[in-house]
Amino acid sequence: MLIYGSRLYGKVDEVPGVGHVATKFSHLNFVPLLPREGWLVASEGREGWTGRVIPMSGKSVLVAWARAAFVIVGVVAWLGVVSAYAGSGPHAAMGPGAVAALCTAGMFLSYRWGWISRASPERALELAQLAGVDDTTLAQLCRSLGVPLPAAVRARIPRGR
Repeated sequence: MLIYGSRLYGKVDEVPGVGHVATKFSHLNFVPLLPREGWLVASEGREGWTGRVIPMSGKSVLVAWARAAFVIVGVVAWLGVVSAYAGSGPHAAMGPGAVAALCTAGMFLSYRWGWISRASPERALELAQLAGVDDTTLAQLCRSLGVPLPAAVRARIPRGR
């Protein structure tokens, strides 16, 4: 059975209180194939996602394809481990086992490494502005990130806030 359609893949650049970047892909059996558009996702749920279209992120596209490769190659390698172990013993399973372990680690780390999962301070400000957050929220975000407020925004905020 073939399952096709479009969905979000490549979750990167998370900004607390704003959202994260993902790419809408055409997929076949849940393998992302063709990137269609970039999204700043404000929330996701059972009914879908909310957010806005933004310029496509090369980082998101590459992460989506890398994660798909980790899953596909990892599953094949784990099957190779089982097959080799059953047929020839533990020494024959070492090669596929190493590949399977690397794919598993790569998948795990792709969600945990900060430079992939979290936006840099500059990118966080860019995404917050694309999301249309108000100036007060933008000022709070700058304080939490420890970066200066852009001069144009500083000029719009009344003193004392």
